[in-house]
Amino acid sequence: MSWLDRLTGKRRGPRVLESLVRVGTYGDAQAAEARRRPEEGKWLTRVDPQKLCLLYIVEPTFFRAVNTYAHILSSLPYRVESESEEAKKVVTDFCQGIDLQGRIEEIVRHQGIIGNAFAELIRNGAGHIVDLLVVENPETFDFIRNASGDIEFDQDGLPRGYEQKLSKEIRGRQFSREDIVHFRLFTAPGVYWGIGLIEPLYKTALRKLNIEEALAEVAHKRSAPIAVFRMGVLEPQERMPTAQERKDLEEMMANLKSQSYIFLPPYIGLEFKSPEGIERVVESLKHFNELMATGLGVPPTILGLTDTPVGAARSADVAFERNIRAYLRSLSRTFEREVFARLLEQEGIEARVHLRWGDLSEPDKLSRARRLGVYARAGLLSPDLRLENWIRQYEDLPEKEEARVALSGEEELRNLIGQEMQRLEEKVREIVKQELRDEWQDY
Repeated sequence: MSWLDRLTGKRRGPRVLESLVRVGTYGDAQAAEARRRPEEGKWLTRVDPQKLCLLYIVEPTFFRAVNTYAHILSSLPYRVESESEEAKKVVTDFCQGIDLQGRIEEIVRHQGIIGNAFAELIRNGAGHIVDLLVVENPETFDFIRNASGDIEFDQDGLPRGYEQKLSKEIRGRQFSREDIVHFRLFTAPGVYWGIGLIEPLYKTALRKLNIEEALAEVAHKRSAPIAVFRMGVLEPQERMPTAQERKDLEEMMANLKSQSYIFLPPYIGLEFKSPEGIERVVESLKHFNELMATGLGVPPTILGLTDTPVGAARSADVAFERNIRAYLRSLSRTFEREVFARLLEQEGIEARVHLRWGDLSEPDKLSRARRLGVYARAGLLSPDLRLENWIRQYEDLPEKEEARVALSGEEELRNLIGQEMQRLEEKVREIVKQELRDEWQDY
């Protein structure tokens, strides 16, 4: 059975998508009713996480989008802010010790694929949190359920905990909410299981895969011109090819190569027609690609849709940056509430900490140099005896020995900074002017 058969749950036929409304479940799979999630409404059936993982692997658009989010979010610089220096130090040391950015990459990837990521709080013998371990196979996790397949809730009306299923028949270890941090990408009212990037586009993706497969088949069959034979003549006398002649002709065309020659009697005509209909299939495929790019919230240029209009591409870039910001806020809230608050509680520190993120855009060092020049001339920069040699190293200039010695005063250092920054500003202007001249010449 192919991967597309496994996605649709049956062999492909005229109605491949017929079974989609009944795909997948979370929890015990003993009966059809147990496959539904009563707390989410009798009408709602979710897609099996394993099918979402398979789509992530075989669909390049999903693979690129999910990893784009994961790479961008995990590469952003972060800082911990708090009015309490003690709280700030505790949380900062913890983040550095667990490699927070590496953990974020795993979390974001799992969220993008199945909508959920789970991280276990690792405690030492004294019960103190010392590590955060991201669960490698989140598709095996589920809420603790009763015999009817309903989620068990605690006195606060929240799911009592989680359990990891080793198979449909074997239930593995159970976890309390105190030991597991549940990261959800998107949510909906009354829906406790997160919604990822792939699930809302599941049907669209299957249709796109069907079209791609059909297009490949059409291209394979019709990439070469179609041979059309005209059999028989009526004048000057009727003459039709015999059955043996038709059979010989079929065999000859089946074995036709680029070096082959064809000899035909005058009562058999041959012409070639270009295949038709492929353009309509390609247009349909483009339509589904655009739908998926919109649903994923990733700029079309990142997904390889290079024919996107410039205006639409810019709008997509702006929307993508807002998506990233929203994603960061969600991550920050979960870390602050579920991880950092517990860290401070175990240390007996009553304070709040916030996880802040750096700029999304790549740092422009020349723009930064311009700003530093303004700060220096305004007297806002404090003296740094290493600054001049640092600038010389950055600009690949020889170091000055006297710069290693303490300068006479703040004013001298400020002047040095101002001069160097002024030189950098002039360099920037020259670069911009040259680029404009080059563009005008090309035009």
